[in-house]
Amino acid sequence: MSVIGRSVSFVIVGSLLGLGPGATTVALAGSNPKDSTVPAIPMVAGSSAPMAPISARCWRFDDLQPGSVLTNYRGASFTNTDGPLRVVEDIPGRPFTKPNSILPDNYYNPGNLTRATPPDFVRGAKVTMGDHDADEDTIYLVAYDSQGNQIDSDTDVLPETLEGGLWLEVDSDSAGIAYIEFWGEGLEQGNSVYFDNVCFLQ
Repeated sequence: MSVIGRSVSFVIVGSLLGLGPGATTVALAGSNPKDSTVPAIPMVAGSSAPMAPISARCWRFDDLQPGSVLTNYRGASFTNTDGPLRVVEDIPGRPFTKPNSILPDNYYNPGNLTRATPPDFVRGAKVTMGDHDADEDTIYLVAYDSQGNQIDSDTDVLPETLEGGLWLEVDSDSAGIAYIEFWGEGLEQGNSVYFDNVCFLQ
């Protein structure tokens, strides 16, 4: 990840975030396992001078009641284009965190996607997506500004043999990300993946 044009990485207690190689960091602080705000002091590679402090906040959904619908949670809003987002007491495997993850109710319908809007504009975001190795899935994450212009995107493939998930990550040179959209497409082109650990870099 690049922040204001300089490559940095973050080490977060409990491995909530691991943002790309490129520099050394100091980013250890107490973290709430359910909603973590972790101050980070990135260090530019080859320099002892810290950049301006930034922080990452992660939504893990583990204090929500299984079976409930995810809408507004700890200041962030979550919507799906084709029905509710359901809290399920089920995780496919790492890097999901126990016990809960989120699955769209109508995941079998082609073309549906999830939108997450943070409380404030952010400069980066990360999401865990995956499933139970039923088929191969292509996963997508796209960041937008307040006018709906695309800022950044990321994509990867979940192999059919993977029982678990992958991180996708987007960033901006400034705090210009207003919301993110993400989804996965399997054999039937539905949004048939679980998600967890939605993290925003401020």
